[in-house]
Amino acid sequence: MRQSDLCITRAGASSLAELSLYHIPFIAIPLPTSKDNHQYENAKYYQDKDCCWIIDQNDFDKQKFEELLIKISIKKDEYLTKKNNLKELNYQNTWKNVNQKLLEIFNEY
Repeated sequence: MRQSDLCITRAGASSLAELSLYHIPFIAIPLPTSKDNHQYENAKYYQDKDCCWIIDQNDFDKQKFEELLIKISIKKDEYLTKKNNLKELNYQNTWKNVNQKLLEIFNEY
């Protein structure tokens, strides 16, 4: 996975977290029958942070999908923005977690 530049995936939480950790931009195609539409919600979290693209399986259009792949390969700036946003998201989340644990330790004394 680490050698990948782009991933086309469903939107399970573990899969997206792993892609995020490795800073791999992805095209999510959430499973439309997932309970409570949780796969869409997982992907939307990353889309709102400009880290991925989402394709609706029910409205899948082969030509539009091909156009998206070509756009990603040609317009590197959008791809690089998403990759950098994933790096930033993981850095913030990691530091936030460490910082919170440090504060808890200090507050105990």
